[in-house]
Amino acid sequence: MNDALYKKNLALIEDRLTQYGPRKNLALEVGISDGQLSKLLNGQLREYSRILAALGLELSSAEYLQSLKILIKQEMRP
Repeated sequence: MNDALYKKNLALIEDRLTQYGPRKNLALEVGISDGQLSKLLNGQLREYSRILAALGLELSSAEYLQSLKILIKQEMRP
């Protein structure tokens, strides 16, 4: 498994969680209970991050991807 990728993915998720606001709002938005979200974040999150890394998948923020799309469009213009 790619340990650096695991750490990067986990750090991105944890960073976004701190920026999101109250976790009860996140639980409500995704349609699960506060308890289910807490269980996910306190245990399964690391497992999911390890699965992503093992599959060679890297998480990126929507803002980052949107910026890349804009740059690509600008570079492809004649």
